[in-house]
Amino acid sequence: MIMEASIQGINDAYLVIVGIGILGLLLSFFIRRTDQVSGEKRKVALKKAVVKEA
Repeated sequence: MIMEASIQGINDAYLVIVGIGILGLLLSFFIRRTDQVSGEKRKVALKKAVVKEA
């Protein structure tokens, strides 16, 4: 009886872990990537503005 409860608890824990993993995988698709090109464009624009002021 106690052994069955322990096994059921372990099974429930694995089910929760799988659920958290699936949720994390789904949410990872919504992480925004930083755009390297736009960062370089900002640097160029900043340099142009500094040169223009000088």
